[in-house]
Amino acid sequence: MIILFIALAILTTLSILFFLLFPLIKRNSLRKNFINSYGRVVYGLANEKDFYLINRLLLKSNDGNNIDIDHLLLTNKYIFVIKDFYFEGALLGKDSDNTWVYYFGSVKEPSKKLVPNPLFENDKRLNKLSLITGLDRSFLISLILVNDDCDLSLLKKDDPNTYVVRLKELKPLIEKIESSNVAPLNDDQLKWAVQDIAKLNLRKKKNG
Repeated sequence: MIILFIALAILTTLSILFFLLFPLIKRNSLRKNFINSYGRVVYGLANEKDFYLINRLLLKSNDGNNIDIDHLLLTNKYIFVIKDFYFEGALLGKDSDNTWVYYFGSVKEPSKKLVPNPLFENDKRLNKLSLITGLDRSFLISLILVNDDCDLSLLKKDDPNTYVVRLKELKPLIEKIESSNVAPLNDDQLKWAVQDIAKLNLRKKKNG
């Protein structure tokens, strides 16, 4: 009876420790492997919706600065240029600000620092991608993908073609944008564009 009681006590303690530590372990794992985690979500979305997807795209630019895109998602109406980030805290700023304030650490007394506005760099990627591939800039949408526990409530959005979105809100956002009243892209042209872009992918050439 005593042995059974001890075993139950140990099991209860281990269960409590598991539920207390699991969120921390999960967060630490996501922090270290967020690019792969995000990639699985984007791939699942592309597979479900039958969209085209090119992951880890690296293109050579004429100015010597290569374009590094984490995910290029080609949907029925738009082409999303997606860059992954992990922010363990909150972001404060506007689309037009050069830098944003990043709050992190303690909730009661958070630390803060200035970080470059990721939308600016992604906008440069869109411009260069348009020049290299000949894709119409109006079809390209800039999207910054962040972790689910990142607080975006302090960000102010003005540009209709740029987005900062948490992982869990990616699918609803894509569906909302896709539901807009615009003509779909030509599927044959989209297919050829995917093949042409894939051929230009320097990362694929390096790995192959």
